[in-house]
Amino acid sequence: MRVGKYLSRAGICSRREAADFIKKHRVLYKGVKVERLDLDIPESDSIEIDGKTTKPSVGNKVYVLNKPPGFICSHKEQWGKKSIFRLLPKELFNFYFAGRLDENSRGLVVLSNDGDLVYNLTHPSNKTVKIYHIITSRPLSKEEKERLIVGVWDKAEKLSADRIDNLEKPAHYEFELHSGKKRVIRRMVEMVGASVIDLVRIKMGKYNLDDLEQGKYIEVD
Repeated sequence: MRVGKYLSRAGICSRREAADFIKKHRVLYKGVKVERLDLDIPESDSIEIDGKTTKPSVGNKVYVLNKPPGFICSHKEQWGKKSIFRLLPKELFNFYFAGRLDENSRGLVVLSNDGDLVYNLTHPSNKTVKIYHIITSRPLSKEEKERLIVGVWDKAEKLSADRIDNLEKPAHYEFELHSGKKRVIRRMVEMVGASVIDLVRIKMGKYNLDDLEQGKYIEVD
């Protein structure tokens, strides 16, 4: 298989990122530095990346995790914060994750060893639909919800929701959006003078949280 596909299947980077990756890293195949994307590498062979030997996983796999609060979406534990990979078996440690959730948020995280799948889920040009259930510090007025759909500006970024629906209880809402901007819902709500006190992602593209227990994961198609 071509280098890009090989790196993607190994959980290193997506095919679209392969050219930059081999420029920035020491990638060796049979002791020779890899410099061309048209190089074919058998799936059964290993390569060396920055001194570490690796090879592709057998077959593409996708998992969904119900992330609890108190964990960060990162392969490394930073500033004493716990990584989501504490919740996962060792064989998933090199999987990509799609769609970060901040430490205080919870819900659906998609993980895969297929870099292209994760790239397609997260790249802004694909406008992947994401759905969240949130609780705000106070009810939002009709005018405030309309303002959030039209869009608000924060730090030179326009933030907007595609849809905001009331749920059964006061100050409970369903937000639908395709933006992947950092902490987008929390920032939007703060721009109208309220705050988010609970946020759970329930859907991303075709993947759903369903009734998966918090802190648990499951393999999906």
